[in-house]
Amino acid sequence: MVSGLLFKNTLIKIKRSFGRYISILMIVMVGVGFFAGIQSSAPSIREVADQYYNEQQVMDLKIYSTAGLSEGDVQALARLKKVQAAIPSYSLDVLDRDKSIRIHAIEPDVNRISLVEGRLPESDNEAVGDSRVYKIGDEVSIISDVEGKLKQTSFTVVGTTNSALYVSEDYGSSMIGDGKLSSYLFVNADNFLLDAYTEIYLIASKEGEAPAYSKAYKELVGSIFDQVVSIKGEREEARLEELKAALPATIPQEMKDAALADMPYPNWTVMDREAVVGYDDLGSNIDVIDSVAAVFPFFFVLIAMLMTSNSMARMITEERGELGTLVSLGFSSGSIAATYLFYVLSASGIGATVGFLAGCRLIPPLVYENFLFVLPPLETRYNWTMFSIMLAVALAVMTAVTLTACTKALKLRPAALMRPAVQEKGQRILLERISFLWSRFSFNWKITARNLFRYKKRGFMTIVGVAGCTALLLVGFGLRDSMNGVVQKQYGEIFKYSNMAILKQESEAIGGELLQLLEREQMLDPLLIKQTAFKSEAPDRSLEVYMIVPGDEGRFSEYYSLKSAAAGNEIKLGDKKATSDGMEKEGKEEGVIVTSKLADVWNAGIGDSIQIKDRDNHTYTLEIAGIAENYAGHYLFLSKEQYQRVFQKEAAYNAVVSRFSGDEGALAERLIESGQVLNVSFTSDILGKALDSNKSLNGVIVLIIVVASLLAFIIIYNLTSITISERTREIATLKVLGFFDRETNGYIYREAAILTAFSIGAGLLLGIFIHSYIIDVISDQSSLILFKKINWLSFAFAAVLTVLFSAIMQWITYYKLRSINMIESLKSVE
Repeated sequence: MVSGLLFKNTLIKIKRSFGRYISILMIVMVGVGFFAGIQSSAPSIREVADQYYNEQQVMDLKIYSTAGLSEGDVQALARLKKVQAAIPSYSLDVLDRDKSIRIHAIEPDVNRISLVEGRLPESDNEAVGDSRVYKIGDEVSIISDVEGKLKQTSFTVVGTTNSALYVSEDYGSSMIGDGKLSSYLFVNADNFLLDAYTEIYLIASKEGEAPAYSKAYKELVGSIFDQVVSIKGEREEARLEELKAALPATIPQEMKDAALADMPYPNWTVMDREAVVGYDDLGSNIDVIDSVAAVFPFFFVLIAMLMTSNSMARMITEERGELGTLVSLGFSSGSIAATYLFYVLSASGIGATVGFLAGCRLIPPLVYENFLFVLPPLETRYNWTMFSIMLAVALAVMTAVTLTACTKALKLRPAALMRPAVQEKGQRILLERISFLWSRFSFNWKITARNLFRYKKRGFMTIVGVAGCTALLLVGFGLRDSMNGVVQKQYGEIFKYSNMAILKQESEAIGGELLQLLEREQMLDPLLIKQTAFKSEAPDRSLEVYMIVPGDEGRFSEYYSLKSAAAGNEIKLGDKKATSDGMEKEGKEEGVIVTSKLADVWNAGIGDSIQIKDRDNHTYTLEIAGIAENYAGHYLFLSKEQYQRVFQKEAAYNAVVSRFSGDEGALAERLIESGQVLNVSFTSDILGKALDSNKSLNGVIVLIIVVASLLAFIIIYNLTSITISERTREIATLKVLGFFDRETNGYIYREAAILTAFSIGAGLLLGIFIHSYIIDVISDQSSLILFKKINWLSFAFAAVLTVLFSAIMQWITYYKLRSINMIESLKSVE
């Protein structure tokens, strides 16, 4: 009977203070929803990608050779440990109406086709096409020379697919046409007339859990990669002997010696899933979301818990009279506390549950939509373990705060509880001691100043809540500022060339036909460089690093601006170590210049060493002479003399950087057709791709701003309601004394405006530190380094939004202030 009465009283309490109940529910819902949604985004996307790769049996490693691959290579690879299957296949780049496309052989056991519509080819002149480019019935006509390579030169598209080999919207590069791959086709394998395989795919034996992008998967593939490298030299020599033997015995020896001299050495290239276009970029974007999820939602939850705790503490203080009455009627302290626990735990529980379900349902798809990758639809996944932990924490905090406040109040006698709490004694404040200033204050402003100092706790909570939301808004806008201009700085101020042409054959100097080609195409101020990819296996991660060696060090600075990451001074390639202040140390042995992120990953400074590993698993130890500012990727720079001493051979250059203004597509096509250039990349294309990839983080930033705005709106409403409810008698007394509504409202709003101004200032300052911390976390997980900058407009937007929310709340509460009855002042107990 007793518990029934208290329960009924609790329901009445919820109805009576429904605004407060809903605000607690909403604050918890927003905090938990954002936390759960962001936390589940990266795992959900990673799981969709992994499931997609598994369903299509995407290869784990790919091997191709300059001279093709044989059945003996297949058998040797199949014998390696942890290799489930070695599957040979064919692919060929061709021109379809001046567009470069790649034709793949259909393989049932690797890189499977998942039809979007239509059917598989039944004859050699049928094909399955890329669903983004082709539709059923399209005709594909090959205009490039494929004699002796393909049976057919035209195909009819009978089916369309999305291949897991191309998860990026950008298809990658090609060695024909304009150097850009525009699409792909799958045809029956017997369409290929080649006498050697163009590639061999390896499928790893995945024992246990080794999902894509996981550490376990990287270790598994890495172990197979090392085994492949260990047999690489042997198989290359074996292939060379096989080719020496595809020569007829009737050919004179002099002629044999001439096919052999021109024959390319069968050099293997071993790739992991980096061969899947977009695989690495997708992983990097997921890591960035993971970084944001690891840090940012914590601040939302912290503010939410703080505000709801304050709300309950104030509620118990306001209901002292009710507590005293219940104690007088014989209700136990436990039963009374249980009513408040039911109030707060029901609001928190409902809020946490709704927030979790809504956050997991809505936020991951919003994040996923900004990922510019071709993947299956995202499935909603609920991490109930995470929900249980979040709910337990939320309920534990609410329980602790409520019980503490109840216990403190119930220690008093019923007679004391039924009287209003003793107000703090008014004291002279600091401003009163500055008489020339205090005397100029009006009566209203004097009251406002005294109240600000009198209600310190309420003021502090207002500043904390509003400042926290302002800080979150600033961080959201600041993240956008940190991304803007990064890529432009990298490929405009640090890398200053407009194009890079990869040569078909390495060269020691620009001369002969190469010089004629560059002059004919008006590629200005060409500079030969050697650019080679290495692996740098730091203590906690493996990085892809590009080594650059210029052919002419005097002209190197025309295209590469290397400045000290610490001091900003120019760093030059040379034999002396550059210190952090840009000065050179005499008598020290030479070193290399590394980019800042690479040095950070190794936790290395000038004079320390890092290690790099080439494609043949040969390890080189390099000493750092300088650390250069860099924002995208990992690079190290050597002079040609340093290269010779480290690698014990002279540098042969494989690329040319230059300046060019004109039709880039036409230039690329002419360079590749010349037979001297394999591929051309343009800075404009790199900028476009990088800006597109930033869109995935842009969507997250917009989400952060929207959720921070919603949380700020709810918190300001909550704080304003608390202020009005605890000062009802005070406001009623002002009305009795003859204050007009405008003056009474101003009495409250002046304090709110001053506290809001202080809150905005504190929030902007706090936001700077949070922003800096989050930038560090994101940069640590990505090869992209973001600026630590916030534009003044972002400060203005964060401040204006907070002011706007406060103004809206004042407008909403205006009618609540008008409804306060003057009779309330007569209820005060002297």
